[in-house]
Amino acid sequence: MKKTLLLALVLVSLFAVRVSAVDLSYNLKVGSSYVQSTKTTFNMGMNVLGQTMNIGTTVSSHMTYTVKSVKDTCYEIDVRYDSIGVAMNGLTGNQSLNSGISTAQGKVSDMVNQLVNKTFQLTMSKKGKAVEIKNYEALFSALESTNQSSQDANNQISTQLKQNFSKEAFLSNMEANVSFFPAKSVNKGESWTCVNKMMTSGMPVESTTIYTLTNVTASQYIITGVSTVKTDMGSGTPMSIQGVTANIDIKGGITYEMALNKTTGWLNQLTGKIDMDANVNVGGGEAQGQSLSMKITGNIESNDR
Repeated sequence: MKKTLLLALVLVSLFAVRVSAVDLSYNLKVGSSYVQSTKTTFNMGMNVLGQTMNIGTTVSSHMTYTVKSVKDTCYEIDVRYDSIGVAMNGLTGNQSLNSGISTAQGKVSDMVNQLVNKTFQLTMSKKGKAVEIKNYEALFSALESTNQSSQDANNQISTQLKQNFSKEAFLSNMEANVSFFPAKSVNKGESWTCVNKMMTSGMPVESTTIYTLTNVTASQYIITGVSTVKTDMGSGTPMSIQGVTANIDIKGGITYEMALNKTTGWLNQLTGKIDMDANVNVGGGEAQGQSLSMKITGNIESNDR
């Protein structure tokens, strides 16, 4: 009798472990649309020749993903930007641009408005791998045709737009936005690692994130993430940014908490905190030999509304 009871307890225990493991992946419905609204706010505090300077930037966007078909393990999705906003405050004062708002700021204003409501196609695996992006050329035509003149009063914000929505940045950041699932099923409390390469403000960076499934509710999977960010060229390796050669060393990262829809796998909500330090040593031009340190802090908010 005792042996039978013990065997029953072992079987129940094994079954409990098996059913608690979940396969985190997308389960999207053909014909349905899913939205993602994101707002990133960060401040760069710089020490230049003993003087402290602060530059604040806010980049916001609203995107719609419409699932056209599914084949094997991949979705064919139509994607578009519904709105884009960029705001900066710093040495030259406050500047802001928002799509849909007519301004007298010339080509820079036109550039923002031309980025929205243009559909391109994303082939994405159920694990969030961006397999291919097609028909995005029109999205970048406005960027390529914008004259970045040094006399342009909106030169800073124009540069920010080109860095965040350039072809290279777009391809790398798109996958980082949708690819955070583990390769295999995980249990509550289990962790996994994802490595993403992105372009941030014109710099190639590598982000290594350790995700943990912290809770499973009736409707959501709750996941936390701790990301370590570094320049993707090795410490001390020079890179060219806006025509200036510099050695850039970044240390720090981002912490995340996200809630995924239990049925679809789509992101319901995400909050993140940015905390990084950067050291820059200029190797050429008029500023050759100068160095500066930066403290980068900020917040990331994303939801499905």
